[in-house]
Amino acid sequence: MPTARSAKPYAVDVASALKEEMVSRGFLDATEFELVTVEDHPQQKTGYDCGIFMVKYMDFLSRDGCDLNFTQDGILLFRGEIAADIIRGHLVDVPSSNSALQLLLQAHGVPHDHGYELSHDS
Repeated sequence: MPTARSAKPYAVDVASALKEEMVSRGFLDATEFELVTVEDHPQQKTGYDCGIFMVKYMDFLSRDGCDLNFTQDGILLFRGEIAADIIRGHLVDVPSSNSALQLLLQAHGVPHDHGYELSHDS
């Protein structure tokens, strides 16, 4: 598994690519962002928890002054919290399921007149 030091050049490339993509789609003004390196941050101990760690890093760092004080032991709980937030719709404020689908399809470049619609058979 790569260390934080060996992964840093890749992180810079990914951050740069994400910034360019967001700017090209008109989602943000890239001049307001900077790449920040955090020392002594929590490390994953598995080869499959990187996504959860990234979500937790973003969650903690988005709260000014919050310490990154989570560990591998809490990852299962974090997975459950994230799943519950997704199910409850707490992560995205959209007026209806069709709107959520529209946003998802738009984010993946599917044209507005794609013809997809959610079924409401439940």
